[in-house]
Amino acid sequence: MNLKLLRDRKQGDTESFIDYYTVIIDLCHKHVADMDDNQIIDWLKAGMKITLYEKLQGEEFDTPQALLLRAQRIEL
Repeated sequence: MNLKLLRDRKQGDTESFIDYYTVIIDLCHKHVADMDDNQIIDWLKAGMKITLYEKLQGEEFDTPQALLLRAQRIEL
């Protein structure tokens, strides 16, 4: 069930990245309690707004938190 929720979850047009991030992190940990950071980052990128995704294209992130901080700077 959590995998389907992860696959289907997309960031809403007016949804802030922090709100989307919080939901995805929770779903990842419910699906696999010790999911590694790279997998979480992949899930975050998979459902984020395309405009945000395009702005982050080519950037590498070591942790989900690093992605969050960068996305928040872009949203400002």
